[in-house]
Amino acid sequence: MGENKYKKRLESFLKKRRKGVLRIAVDDVLSDDIIRFEICILKKGTREFLYDPDVWGDGFDLIAYQDTFEVEYGIPLSWGTLNSGQVFYYGAFEVVRDESNNPELFRIKKDNEALVRIDVLDNYRQKIRELYSRLLTREV
Repeated sequence: MGENKYKKRLESFLKKRRKGVLRIAVDDVLSDDIIRFEICILKKGTREFLYDPDVWGDGFDLIAYQDTFEVEYGIPLSWGTLNSGQVFYYGAFEVVRDESNNPELFRIKKDNEALVRIDVLDNYRQKIRELYSRLLTREV
């Protein structure tokens, strides 16, 4: 399987961008102009999602170069502000918010294009803490 399979899936996603969603994690800033991302594509049939890891396909690495990233992939990330550990959702979805204006869920919405940084959201951080706790106690 390998890298070519995933690269083809990413290329396919980019061609029909307004019909899918990516989870983009900044895995490692290798230098000022080279970043390794982990990319996951939302599984087919998923209509709503929040932070559940089971709705995402297998992750794959993407080594990207600053001078070609936006032209090649068209993902509107501000290169100079990216740091390891940041996580974004990008693609055809809308944010459904609760009464406190926090994301309650993300809903597929074709022909919409959204980019949301999720690692800074309190409910995402809480979900990650719960997951780590379960991993440490071997409840997963």
